[in-house]
Amino acid sequence: TIQNINVSGVIVADEEVGGMVGQLGNNSILSNSVSSTQTSGREEVGGLIGRIFSSTTTTSTASGDVAVSSNFGGGLVGMIFTQGGSNAWVTRSSASGNVTGGGTKGGLIANATHSGAAHTIAGEVFVEDNFSTGNVGDAATSGVVGGLMANFSDPFDGRTVYHVNRNYSTGSVQSTSNCHGGFTAVYTSSNPEHDFNNNFHDMDTSGLSFAYRSSSCSFTANVADTATSLSTMDMQTAQTFLNAGWDPAVWELQDGQYPTLK
Repeated sequence: TIQNINVSGVIVADEEVGGMVGQLGNNSILSNSVSSTQTSGREEVGGLIGRIFSSTTTTSTASGDVAVSSNFGGGLVGMIFTQGGSNAWVTRSSASGNVTGGGTKGGLIANATHSGAAHTIAGEVFVEDNFSTGNVGDAATSGVVGGLMANFSDPFDGRTVYHVNRNYSTGSVQSTSNCHGGFTAVYTSSNPEHDFNNNFHDMDTSGLSFAYRSSSCSFTANVADTATSLSTMDMQTAQTFLNAGWDPAVWELQDGQYPTLK
């Protein structure tokens, strides 16, 4: 267990690069920690953690900017893997740094997927009660880009189950490719047990009126089971979130400001 840690500075490395932890694995827990580190690397780069492998991060924040030269850059976490029936959690956490560079990029998390052979037991990924406010991508860079999370995928047979509930994003989202969305860009798991409930993205500040792109990245429909696109006024109205069942014991909900975690 890693808890109650505060780090800052600059980290430049190759892969599995985190502002605090490179890889969080073996059912580890990181909690109540803060990173303001400026983090850059080639692949799997996160403002707090480069890679989560069947582990948990909770009640933690990252505020430093993230730069990725190849793939998988996230404001909080670069990559999440599950395998062998074990699960991964990102809960009650936030990211505010900007995420730039190549490949897949997300304001909170870049990518989540199953690591292992086809038809093996995967696991479940829980992304609940989080938010991101940093800008993701830019007008000169391509890649799969999402305001909160870029890509939920299962390369095999849909065995990964995603639980994505009560999250929001507000940052600008830009890419030269079609694969970008205000909340998430691509969801490719075929598992019917997944649930996306009561998530939101600010369509005014993100610059996008749609929360989600299809797996083909060919249309701009707002898909109800990922997130809801709202104006800044609605995003700063407490009743919006109370009506959606957000817990006032977890969230500070006041008119005139975005929700914050208690």
